[in-house]
Amino acid sequence: MNASSERGESGPRGEEIECKKMLRLRQDSEWIARQYHELKTQYLNSFVAVLDGEVVCHHTDIVELTRQLDELFGEESRFIATEFIGKERMIISL
Repeated sequence: MNASSERGESGPRGEEIECKKMLRLRQDSEWIARQYHELKTQYLNSFVAVLDGEVVCHHTDIVELTRQLDELFGEESRFIATEFIGKERMIISL
């Protein structure tokens, strides 16, 4: 079940909402890349979750971060950019 069907939205409108969320996710990922140096000063060796260009959650344990995001944002948490902030930025595509 996707996010749009949970709200009863399907078809073109549901797809439009899904696309907007994916675009926001991409923009937040790009924001992390641009702000990486600054993020290191406060969140080194932690995972950060960014929504609309703002860190909304951080933790050193990805499982705990995921739990907190699910608690705060529910199903929407899958559309929140999350990245580990280490000494050097590393991109892993799965």
